[in-house]
Amino acid sequence: MSIKDNLQKQLESNLETWRHQIEEAEAKAKAARAEAKADEARADLEQALWSTVEDLRGKARDAEAWLAKLKDATEDEADKARARIESLVA
Repeated sequence: MSIKDNLQKQLESNLETWRHQIEEAEAKAKAARAEAKADEARADLEQALWSTVEDLRGKARDAEAWLAKLKDATEDEADKARARIESLVA
């Protein structure tokens, strides 16, 4: 076998191996990208849920405070507080 033939054979063999490795690496990279996007989406969802939890806790604290005030309030005082309470429960 000539030097030329030997070099061509080595290159063709390596080229075939590399093409296969490229396909495998691309598949892994795509899977990793999909997993990263899923992780990001889960993190965004978790952040949104915690934000909702904090908003609801704030509303609950406000409602508890208004309930405490209303227990001893007169009808006139309750009427004055109505708009703020209605905006809280809306």
